[in-house]
Amino acid sequence: MRQAVAALVAAENKLLSARNDTIFSVRAAFYNLWKALELRQVAEEAVGQYKTHLDQVDAFAEVGSERAMM
Repeated sequence: MRQAVAALVAAENKLLSARNDTIFSVRAAFYNLWKALELRQVAEEAVGQYKTHLDQVDAFAEVGSERAMM
């Protein structure tokens, strides 16, 4: 009888541990996804800023080459 109770307690503890591990894994996955989405947004904003700077440099270069032809 003692062995059966001990086995039941061990099984319940194992189930509880598995449940906690699963909850932790789901939460960690959620926050990792959230972080990745935020980093993607930051990267997209950086790309937009670099494009704006490139457009400005292209415009300056075009004006500079037009002045050189004068």
